[in-house]
Amino acid sequence: EKENRVKRQWVSSEVLEKEGKERKSEDGKDSFTVMSYNILKTGPKSTFYSKVDNQYWNFKSYRLPNLLNELEQLSSDIICLQEVTSWKDIQSYMSNIGYDGMFKQNNSSEDGCAILYKRDRYFPIYNEQIDFPALDQVGQILCLETTNEDENQNQNNPWLIILNIHVMWSGKSNEDKLQLDQVKEMITKLKSFQEIVKQMDKNEKRQQKMLKGDFYPFVFCGDFNSKPTGNVYKYISKSIASA
Repeated sequence: EKENRVKRQWVSSEVLEKEGKERKSEDGKDSFTVMSYNILKTGPKSTFYSKVDNQYWNFKSYRLPNLLNELEQLSSDIICLQEVTSWKDIQSYMSNIGYDGMFKQNNSSEDGCAILYKRDRYFPIYNEQIDFPALDQVGQILCLETTNEDENQNQNNPWLIILNIHVMWSGKSNEDKLQLDQVKEMITKLKSFQEIVKQMDKNEKRQQKMLKGDFYPFVFCGDFNSKPTGNVYKYISKSIASA
């Protein structure tokens, strides 16, 4: 067993404290775990990390092996990453421990976003890789079918949609508007994505069971660069609640 070199003190959310350590569906069969992690792209240290020792900042020799070790130990069913570099290294390692995934690179930089999922639990149905060219950011939307132990695919297996985004940050006066525009575009993309998936799904029983209004269940992950008091967070909360 590998040594856990990353020591963290986890803080439980109020929701989990109220509802118990695990949140499950009524039949207890459709529970799953998701993690979202901005892993910080490679390159020179910014002023935000000026006090970090160089040996700990080095991606190849320190950050990458620790990151992969932590991802393996947490063993989440679905993983969303932002500021991903060295995708081939990450993909190779995660494939060996049972994950498939996809990567979307920014247009003018080497980093991007990635979604990974356990191949024994999910089968990819459809995906869309999204560019925000004016902001040099990207997003991803992926529809997964939940598999079961008896057979990989079943006509009644649930479908789940995963969104992954890295919202821009600049520190400039118009930042809030640019962030909000990016998130609004992502929500618009989600709505059109849902329509495409709905047309692809020929199983009426699944649609009747899963659709809430016109939406399949979805999880919105990412680095939003926003506080709970910010307009981005408020907009997402309101938009998802109405969905």
